[in-house]
Amino acid sequence: MKKKNAFIIHSAVILGLSFALVTGNGCQSDNLSKDYQNNSFLEEALEKAKDNRGELEKVLHHYKDKDPQKYEAACFLIRNMPGKCYTNLGWKNSEGDVIDFEALDYKDLNEASAAFDKLEKEHGEISYRPLETMYDIEIITADFLKTNIDQAFESWKNSLWTGDMPFDIFCERVLPYRATNEPLDETWRKRCQELFPNLKDLFPNPDDLLKVQKYLRKEMDKMIQFSTLYYLHPTDQSFSEMINSGKGRCEDMSNLAGFLNSAFALPMAKDYTPYWPKSDNNHAWEVMLDKNGKAVNAGNYHAAKIYRKNYSHNRNNLIYRVKEDKESIPRWLASNSYTDVTSEYHEVGDAVIEPDFSEVGKQDYIYICVFNGGDWRAIHWAEVKDKQAVFTDMGLDICYIAAAYVDKELVPVSHPFILDTNKKVVFLDGSSGKTKKHRFDSITPKIKNVDTGKAKKYMLKEGTYFLYEWKNNQWQVKQCFVLNEEGAIDAPVNENTLYWITKEETKNKARIFTIEDGRQIWW
Repeated sequence: MKKKNAFIIHSAVILGLSFALVTGNGCQSDNLSKDYQNNSFLEEALEKAKDNRGELEKVLHHYKDKDPQKYEAACFLIRNMPGKCYTNLGWKNSEGDVIDFEALDYKDLNEASAAFDKLEKEHGEISYRPLETMYDIEIITADFLKTNIDQAFESWKNSLWTGDMPFDIFCERVLPYRATNEPLDETWRKRCQELFPNLKDLFPNPDDLLKVQKYLRKEMDKMIQFSTLYYLHPTDQSFSEMINSGKGRCEDMSNLAGFLNSAFALPMAKDYTPYWPKSDNNHAWEVMLDKNGKAVNAGNYHAAKIYRKNYSHNRNNLIYRVKEDKESIPRWLASNSYTDVTSEYHEVGDAVIEPDFSEVGKQDYIYICVFNGGDWRAIHWAEVKDKQAVFTDMGLDICYIAAAYVDKELVPVSHPFILDTNKKVVFLDGSSGKTKKHRFDSITPKIKNVDTGKAKKYMLKEGTYFLYEWKNNQWQVKQCFVLNEEGAIDAPVNENTLYWITKEETKNKARIFTIEDGRQIWW
């Protein structure tokens, strides 16, 4: 999840190659096989290990002749390890200065937010950034990796419910030793099993997979509760930290569900939407899978994009296509391990855009954005070919804008548009000449928070409000209003135009809207 104005991000096919080893100094060992020489991804990972290469090679040596299947599992973990890390997130201002703030020092979100607002008045806008990053490939030990592999295989082979799970599904959904960017924890598999020692007695039928998963999810709800305070504590918790705190945000809760399922070799995926299209914030949740990796409870979410977290690298992701470094890509889209699963949740359509590069120069890739937290946020990317960009599998009945990413800023290259329920792109270019006065009494519709289950509508209260109109690729003030108490305002507006009513302190909450046939339509 995110702080109020700062944002947080297919199963791999195991090739079954027989790989030998490379020594730490780059010389080939005597038993280096031809297959291993051709496995560039594994060799690339070993090179990134730097001084830790020897630890990873110990694992490969340990399994190579002893257990070919565990050897392949070790290769899977190592070649997909680059990028996996523990990240301690903290708060920095626009100059990069670290701001001392810990949300958990306060009793609730309101108290923490008040303290945070005070800091922003003193230091300017504050957002969370990495304070410390420890990459697994550089620090993980051979003993840690071997323990994880042995325990994962033991759970898989002894499982009543998933013992015949395909090996590639096992590698993607059970074998990984970490969930997201939490501190490494060697104890979680055994500790999860100790929490439920009689699970086989409770569910003795081999066909009880879904029942077991639902039971663990119900028991997990007793172990950890969602806390809005963790919106301002963005560092992911380890298994031990979650058990001790008993609280967390949605990412923590989906991680804990993942630990519990993996400990018993039960396949589970973690899906997320980086930004909701019609409300503030984002969300992550767990998805139960059958033993063949097919989702059985995808859920009902109206999202622009839904992605699935994987351990394996998706070589089709944008990070593998651009020639520049990942700083040239909007932050979360630079990830190498997500897969688009939007079409598994609801009907989708393609948005075909002809970008206007007059302000930014020609771009190879552009981004489709939703309005979230007071700004446009990139949700997907497309390559520009023959002056067109095709954004695939987008959620319908959603307002978007296309943008280029230049100097770490999103610059619009299209009018805002609606991808309607007929999969048609309708541009909001202000072309309608119809002007009519309309009364407004709120900055949002009634919106339900998926984390808390509570719905709220933000009414116009005392203060200075601005009616913004999207024009010439930016928000422009159309009218200013001063309210002395809660009430409503009257303003002339056009159809086919995008508007936004807010005051400075509510920009992260206020929703955009259009007027259609005299009705206010929220986006």
